Amino acid sequence: MRLDERLPLQLPAVGADDRRAPDDRALVGRLGHDPDATRRRRLRRCRDLIGDAARGRGRRLAELDVTSTTQSWLNGTQSNDGLLLKHAPEATGTGAPSFESSEDAVSVQPRLDVTYSGGTAPPPGPTYAQTVQADLPIGYWKLADLNTVTAVDSSGFNRPGDFAGAFTQGAPGLLTHSTDTAVLFNNAGYDGRVTTQYLYGLAGSKVSAETWVNYAGATGADQLVSRGYSSNGGWALLLTRISGVQQAQFVVVKGGVKYTATANVTPGTLHLVGTYDGATVRLYVNGALAATRALGGAPLTATATEVLAGTLVDNVTLDETAVYDTALSAAQIQTHYSAGTK
Repeated sequence: MRLDERLPLQLPAVGADDRRAPDDRALVGRLGHDPDATRRRRLRRCRDLIGDAARGRGRRLAELDVTSTTQSWLNGTQSNDGLLLKHAPEATGTGAPSFESSEDAVSVQPRLDVTYSGGTAPPPGPTYAQTVQADLPIGYWKLADLNTVTAVDSSGFNRPGDFAGAFTQGAPGLLTHSTDTAVLFNNAGYDGRVTTQYLYGLAGSKVSAETWVNYAGATGADQLVSRGYSSNGGWALLLTRISGVQQAQFVVVKGGVKYTATANVTPGTLHLVGTYDGATVRLYVNGALAATRALGGAPLTATATEVLAGTLVDNVTLDETAVYDTALSAAQIQTHYSAGTK
């Protein structure tokens, strides 16, 4: 981070040797008069800087390495309250210059240059959140919450959830260019979870459940996003291990029978989406259709509590979890995955 010393300053006369060049008259500033030699040296220094500014030559005033600070924001170990650059000392009457300007000309305004290095910047275009929001989720929990028991809803409908059980906020985000954090949900006496009842009356015929997950490997069934499972009309997006094989599943229950779309997966970070459109149960893994199961006319529960995690035999990290009252298309899901990995 670099602050260029293009200072729109002009010092008022403090003695017979103070002469202002005509092209400096637009510059405004003040430095208190003091006959002390040290302050006279400061005065001469400021004149030099003003001359540079008037001639369009900027000097670097300070260079601040904020790598550790910004990394702590990404890790969630420190709240992102931004950076404040200010002049010190701030007290008046100290002989310090006052950086004030009435100039509109860009060439003589103070300028802050920020230089990024290390890693790659995300490409231009809609953010991941904007991509999700464009498809109108009825609940969207980014899980970037820190030091709170409330999971903020980013759908625009104000449908927050409540954290409970064993969980750790501030885990590294799971998107390729994550700008915030995720949540680690732990298997414990009372498994980590987020619950919300704000989806009451919604998604009674069609549904999509979406999440990013990171895990080391399932030893049993880990429910990631669910509602009313395993009662009739209930559903769940989950990870499991069957006969030693790691699998992802999307399950819809009708008439006491679980209709399951299943795909083999490799532990690590996955983007999972389960959809039901009234005719077919579908499972998407990393943006691609991975499995289907025919199921006609299954009414879905619209009254049960929505649960993120909550029934676990392993620890899982969840990020960017959303629920829709429509069945997302293959193209929409691919767009979400691409937005999260670009």
